[in-house]
Amino acid sequence: MEVLIAATIFTILTLSIFFTYRNILEIVGRSEHTTLATTLLNREIELIRNLNFDDVGIEGGYPPGVIPQVITRNFQGVDFQIHAFVRNIDHHFDGTVTTTPKDTAPADYRLVELRAECDDCVNYKPISVTTLVAAAALEAASSNGSIFIDVFDANGQPVSFADVTVINTIASPTINIVDTTDVSGSLQLVDVPTSTEGYEILVSKSGYSTSGTYSSSTENPNPSPPHATVASQELTSISFAIDVLSRVQTRALDPFCSPVENIHFNIDGSKIIGTDPNVLKFSTTSLSTDSNGALDDLLLEWDTYTFTNASSTNYDILGSTPINPLILNPDLIVNFDFVFVPASTRSLLVTVLDAASSTPITDATVSVGQSGTTTTKPVGYWQAENTDWSAGSPADYSSQSGSIEDSTAGELTLVDQGGGTYTTTTQTLTSNSFDLGTSTTEFRELSILPGSLPPNTDVNLQIE
Repeated sequence: MEVLIAATIFTILTLSIFFTYRNILEIVGRSEHTTLATTLLNREIELIRNLNFDDVGIEGGYPPGVIPQVITRNFQGVDFQIHAFVRNIDHHFDGTVTTTPKDTAPADYRLVELRAECDDCVNYKPISVTTLVAAAALEAASSNGSIFIDVFDANGQPVSFADVTVINTIASPTINIVDTTDVSGSLQLVDVPTSTEGYEILVSKSGYSTSGTYSSSTENPNPSPPHATVASQELTSISFAIDVLSRVQTRALDPFCSPVENIHFNIDGSKIIGTDPNVLKFSTTSLSTDSNGALDDLLLEWDTYTFTNASSTNYDILGSTPINPLILNPDLIVNFDFVFVPASTRSLLVTVLDAASSTPITDATVSVGQSGTTTTKPVGYWQAENTDWSAGSPADYSSQSGSIEDSTAGELTLVDQGGGTYTTTTQTLTSNSFDLGTSTTEFRELSILPGSLPPNTDVNLQIE
């Protein structure tokens, strides 16, 4: 026992020393990489400050210049990737593109931002430095325009540091701007060339949905929104909404909660990216359930989604939880279960909702009638029934005691033993089993039809 206790204490102390030493090494390494990145960025900034003002811009971007969008540097044996961003800044001192009168030369100076990333550095956080660069002479009036981009979430709150890509293939040379929104969810592109529906904009963020502008095509002749237009000395404001994606886990089950494979779904959202005709942002066809009755998990943006059974010749939808269509909010994990039954010639699916909240009501009853015949059933429950235990081939039951006649359809009678049928001896018939697929089934009602029996007849029911 003493040896065991000593070994345990020794192990604890050894592990504590090891983890402490490892943490110290990580801290030292992270501090070293941070120092290297800061030194490298300051060196790159000094190189940019020595450029001619007209060269302070992004290769292929706007404002145009000689700075690559991504610079790879090996500094003291460590590989860094430097991402460069250059923006024209419209200072309020001499007015802006939004004031009256407008500033006809809004590109007052340029902001340069460099961000250093290191894929091979452990626990490294990207570091950024910025500087302002101004021309030696006063700016001249410009015939260009400006684009202000605002990005917000489903609740109207700004989305900071969203990735924004702006491409214009009509301009000469082609413009390709890669940038991010600021803390207020905005990106201002000042003094950019004019173009009619030439600026394609795409907004995204890791784990979020995407949004953007669309080009006209045969499939989408009237895109919404179209690519942005910039007019001379005019401001184009455009907004986009993105939010955290939700995960939808969909299953197809039978009424006893067993999986149903090879169910085909079509899924349509409600957001549109084109009108006349309407073009849906999200629409997919023929997704199939696997052997577990499940679809592959779907990452979807907030929207209202309608799931359609594409296997209508084989199955009917009995219902779903939650109800279909699915109203999906951002950043959720939703289990969406459908219940299917073999297709019938005629079927009717009724959903009963609360008028105020649109939530389903499970204790309601629905009556459907025609020509004097009415069928009443509760919603939210499944009925398992055996309507005829006679004249089967084999008979539609598990077993019987041997003295029950089942040859006439719709009838069960006792076998005549020559002196009349049995009157006091109990005869038994065991029905087929109903596998409910779960041990938590809630039984609502047990009914025996017909409600009346022949005189001097007793029927007892036993449930096991």
